[in-house]
This record gives sequence, structure tokens and C-alpha cells, in this order.
Amino acid sequence: MAPARFREQHLAHFGRHRLASETVQERARSIGQTLENLTQYLNLVGFIALLLGGVRVASGMQTYTKHKLSTVAIVRCLGAQTQQNFAVYIIQAGCLSVIGVVVGAFLGIVIQAILPHIMLYFLPVRIYFFVAWEGIVRGIAIGLGIALLFALLPLLSVRTV
Repeated sequence: MAPARFREQHLAHFGRHRLASETVQERARSIGQTLENLTQYLNLVGFIALLLGGVRVASGMQTYTKHKLSTVAIVRCLGAQTQQNFAVYIIQAGCLSVIGVVVGAFLGIVIQAILPHIMLYFLPVRIYFFVAWEGIVRGIAIGLGIALLFALLPLLSVRTV
């Protein structure tokens, strides 16, 4: 018998005994919605973590440039142009950002490789490890862009020396 027809025939019995019924399709739709909500939540958490990292980059660059203003002034007196000074510090920020995002991506891959072995004892299903290179490249690009974007504002003080 079809589940929907069975439920219709026994709906009065279910209500009398305070029973609930759910078909496989309804359960699958419910689980799908729950997973969609979880995905949106994790995306939001990741975005907030990215913004907090960007604020930390800006704070670090602000402190660094504050200590280097006398060096920038000396180099300017020796004949360096404003664009050259600015380019030096942007290159430094870019190199540090590249190192940071590559190390972060590597640690993410290592954790993703180790996690299935740890979760093997806690979950009733087996989790398989694979590397999503497209996601890693996208993460590196976004991380590098955010780091450079948040490093630019503190570096503007170098241009006014």
C-alpha cells in the first residue's frame, strides 16, 4: 500500500492515539532543510572569522607602519618616491599574506586528512578524505584578497610621510 494512502485511511486512529506519521519523502525534505540551514550557519561563521582575521591584519599593519614611519622618512630624504615606499610595504604585506594563506590551506588539508581517522570511532558511517582543489584555490584567493584589502588602509599613512 502506498504510504500516503495508508496515512489517509488511518488518520483518525493516529489522532485518537496522539500518533504522528511521516513519509520517507517528508523526512528527506526535513533533513535536507536542516542541512541547508546548517550550511548557511557555517558559511556565516566562516565569513565572521574571515572578517575578524582581516581586522587583525589591519591592526598588525597599523602597529608595523607606526614603528616604520621614521625609516620611511629617512628613505624619502634619501630620494625615494612615495610610490616606491608604498610599493615596498605592499609587497611585504603581500608576501606575508601569501605565506599565511598557504600555511592555512596546508593546515586545513592536514586536519581534513586526520579527522576521518578520529571520527571513525564516533560515527556509524565511514568518512572519506578527498581534496577539493577548487575550494582550496578559492579560499587562498579570498584570504589573500581580504588580507591585502585590510592591509591597505594602515599603509596609506606611509604615503603622507
